[in-house]
Amino acid sequence: MTDRYADLNPGAVTAALRSFPRRFRATLAADPTKDRDEIAALRAPDGRTVRDVLAGTAEALGTLGELVRRVLVTDGISVPAGVLAGGSSAPVGADGASLSGLLDRLDDAAASVADPVAGAPSAALLRTATTMDGTAVTALDLARQAVRVGAENLRAVETAMQTAGIELNTDRDNEG
Repeated sequence: MTDRYADLNPGAVTAALRSFPRRFRATLAADPTKDRDEIAALRAPDGRTVRDVLAGTAEALGTLGELVRRVLVTDGISVPAGVLAGGSSAPVGADGASLSGLLDRLDDAAASVADPVAGAPSAALLRTATTMDGTAVTALDLARQAVRVGAENLRAVETAMQTAGIELNTDRDNEG
């Protein structure tokens, strides 16, 4: 199986990251007759609530944004071994957080990855860090992981909503 994110160029990474807040907002607003708390409580296929998926996405992108910035400016840093493994699946204690507040956090978190990638010279994006298990990872690899997390979590929210009978506009961007 090929990794659809492995070959994303910096422009595509930036565009996808900047699109996620809008795409999550559009998905969550697909049925204006549904109560926001009802939508937030829907369950994704992995059992997380929509609220937890959104909080986990913002947290993961924020972490990846910090790592991207560090790799761009510091030689030889170490990053957590699991940084490129899957999305964020563990709930991060989002109980009671409003969807609007979480979406605002997502705006900031997506920008924390997109902005340094957009402003970095190509050579800087290829600077490497090392995971605790010895794997070399570039700043661009970390940014691509942010796209993966955002896209997979957006799909999880879409699936939760569709399972609940909410019709979504499937004529959306093909980013991420």
